[in-house]
This record gives sequence, structure tokens and C-alpha cells, in this order.
Amino acid sequence: MQNYIKVKKALEVYSPQEDTWFLTDTLVKYFDNLDRFNYKKLHVCEIGIGSGYISAVLGKIYPNINFVGVDVYFGAVELSYKNMIRWIQLNRFSLICSNLLNPFNPETFQPDVIYFNPPYVKTSINEYKNTTTPIIKTWAGGPSGTAVIHKFLENLKDFNFKTGFFVSSQFNDNETFEIKFKKNFRFKIINERKVEDEKLLCYQVILRK
Repeated sequence: MQNYIKVKKALEVYSPQEDTWFLTDTLVKYFDNLDRFNYKKLHVCEIGIGSGYISAVLGKIYPNINFVGVDVYFGAVELSYKNMIRWIQLNRFSLICSNLLNPFNPETFQPDVIYFNPPYVKTSINEYKNTTTPIIKTWAGGPSGTAVIHKFLENLKDFNFKTGFFVSSQFNDNETFEIKFKKNFRFKIINERKVEDEKLLCYQVILRK
């Protein structure tokens, strides 16, 4: 685990924590292993950008990456702008207040990489459906822990992209999305990390063509 940078925080925005650093480490390893001589620019999309920590780190390390960040909470979009502008030139990123990939046209939006640190904690249905407290929506994954992951994958299958990454927990009903979307995607657990009594899983998802 490495905490690469310090970022501003806000009460109703999910602050960088173990799962954030876990996904960041995984993505840094992925981009480090790419053959940089075979590309000039990469276009990536972060869903649920939150504080902007992950994209800010990647933008700082890799000057050839351009970013689009999406978050359903406008306060997160504002905060991520403040954090990202410290490390990334303004012409290298754009931010949108919306849900998942809804603002994009699948025929024209074809990013190289999509990544998402979704709400994955098992919660009651009432917590999952809470619409008045933004911070709860950043971690509440419903009784299965995968409710938002299912929505993300349902949305994602309409898009053409090179690869995607998202986080889940060993305690979640992960086999449900692996079965439901096996005709659309290939899933591979590419990283694991023990955090207290939980094991975090990072899935790589590749579109079946």
C-alpha cells in the first residue's frame, strides 16, 4: 500500500482509504507494465471519482493519460476538480456530474481503460436506497454487496473499451455477476489484499467480442 499524494477532503465525499490505495496500486502496476512505445495517448474513465485521488495519482505519474471522471454527487465533482488540478493540466481532464456511464454515447465514447471503486459493503436495503445522505451511497452495496456492481456492468456492456477494473470483497455474492454477465465479459481477479478481517478483490473485466 502506498499513499501517493495528499488531497483535500469533504464531509460527504468518500476519502481515500485502504480500498482506494488498493485500486490505485493495481492500476499503477497495470500502466507500468504497458509498452509505452506503442502508444502516445491513453484515454481513461473513472466512475465514482469521489475525491479525485486515483486519477490525480495516475495523472501525476503518467503524462500521456487523459481523464474523464464521473460522479453522481456534485460535491464530489467539485472536490475532485480541486484535487486533480494540482497534479494534472486542465486540458487533460474533464469531470461530469452523472450516474455511471449514462452521459456517454456508446458509439462515440470508447475509452482505453475504465475503472471503478464501487460501493461494495453489504448493507440493508434501506441503507442502499438512502437518497438523503450522499456519503452512505459511497459504500452501501445492498444485501449482496454487489448491487451497484451489477448496475455498472449492465451499463458497461454497451460500450467498446479495452479493459476495465473494479473492486469487490470476498464476502460479496460475486458469483452472481460473473454468471449473469459471462456472455458479455471475461472476469479475472488480478489483485487481492487483506484488510483487517476482509480480503479485497480487484477484478479485471474484458469485453467479449
